[in-house]
Amino acid sequence: MGPAGGPVSPHVARSDRLTPPINSASGMVLEEVLTEAKFTGVAADPLTSPRPHRNTYARTHPARHPSARENLADNAGVTKLDEIIDAATGETVSAASLLRMVKVVAARLETEQLADWVDRELGGYATDDDLPAYRGPFPAHVMGVFVGSCNSTMTRAVPSGALPAGLRDGFAYKVAFHQAISELEPLSQSEQALQNPWDANIVARVNHLIDEGNVTLVPMHHLATAYKVVTPHQIRAVVDGVRTRVLNLALDLEKIAPDAGEPDAAPVDAVKVRYVINNNIYGDGDGDAIAMGSAGAMQHTSVVKPGNLTSLLQAVAEAGLPPDEVAALEQAMKADIAEGAGPPFRLNLALT
Repeated sequence: MGPAGGPVSPHVARSDRLTPPINSASGMVLEEVLTEAKFTGVAADPLTSPRPHRNTYARTHPARHPSARENLADNAGVTKLDEIIDAATGETVSAASLLRMVKVVAARLETEQLADWVDRELGGYATDDDLPAYRGPFPAHVMGVFVGSCNSTMTRAVPSGALPAGLRDGFAYKVAFHQAISELEPLSQSEQALQNPWDANIVARVNHLIDEGNVTLVPMHHLATAYKVVTPHQIRAVVDGVRTRVLNLALDLEKIAPDAGEPDAAPVDAVKVRYVINNNIYGDGDGDAIAMGSAGAMQHTSVVKPGNLTSLLQAVAEAGLPPDEVAALEQAMKADIAEGAGPPFRLNLALT
């Protein structure tokens, strides 16, 4: 898929470089100009007039700027979770920057699951990774470029019903997004549909079926190339999926640990944190995130990847199963797998 995205507004870039004007004689911020504009009601030009940016100069010159202590006090109550919530609800902070903010929280909470998710979103998913549901796979519309014997060329839809089940049921008609979020976000701003080309082996297979007379797509034509149509709306949904999960995660963490992510924050119940992470990040199909329990029971959620014995054993160990019983379970599961009665695994846990 090719790059896309429009140019950044020069007004935004120029405005971001503005700092409060300094009087060369006294070295003081010219707040008199700001005060005069405020009380006279004169509309200020954002590119030529000074703007009341209270923190830039005040933070670096507290002795010269008495309001510095007031500004610092105003920001003292802003937590990492507050910053994440503000960034996730707006559009000015990129999804990649938002994820790096979450990475700080994950590191300070020492939550490996959250850190792993952030790393995959920032760096991209491997082809054999289990994708979160918001990244696909999704059904895709396929277009083909056909070439005839007289060098005639035409672009036509390639209906899945015209191909054998082995082709139409595979990834030839599905699209999944493994790319890093920093690659997807600019593509989501494209004004045109994008193309995800078919593998050359699939094209060759279709042409072989045409030569054998088993498939007819365009009479007297062979398939030169084919591609899955990817709309910017699909990619935007992936980016929004990340932002929404981060927002929900921060809001839920705020309920159980308002200072989560702060350097000097008090220890947080690891089970409750794990539940919040699993419920917001993995609770949509990326493994089985299940929380069950009776009244008065503490809910514990464990993520068990289908077919992954290691994650199953880790989950039951975290739930409190004694080591000897974990070992016995491992032997029993391996025996079941050897007999063909193995994965996928499903796990429901309730701790009292």
